Amino acid sequence: MCCASFLKKHGFTMTEQNKIPNIDWMIPSQLDILYDRSKTWTKQTFRSSAAYWVSAKGATIKGKISEGNELPPDAIIEDKGWDHEHCAFCYETISEYPDYQHEGYTDGKDWLCIKCYSEYILPQTK
Repeated sequence: MCCASFLKKHGFTMTEQNKIPNIDWMIPSQLDILYDRSKTWTKQTFRSSAAYWVSAKGATIKGKISEGNELPPDAIIEDKGWDHEHCAFCYETISEYPDYQHEGYTDGKDWLCIKCYSEYILPQTK
């Protein structure tokens, strides 16, 4: 499905469609984020949070501790182990470490860098 068809299918008028830059490069999960009108984006400064590590089938897997998340019984907790996120669109690193973007927009799950929020989400709100 081309982007224009996708936009029309999700109820975007031609005026709204014309406000959004070329998105032909986006994959379906990014389009879902872009067009989910139920999301509320809030600008935040990223702060590291607790993470857990588990071993499974010879590999070590890291996970983010979230409210309501039940941890595996053999999980090892690392304070401030979740030390960055990535922009859901361009994959820019958002972190409190030097040389990275420290702020972004989040809906509580996904993160967007300032540039992608301004370029893709903000035009839909005007």
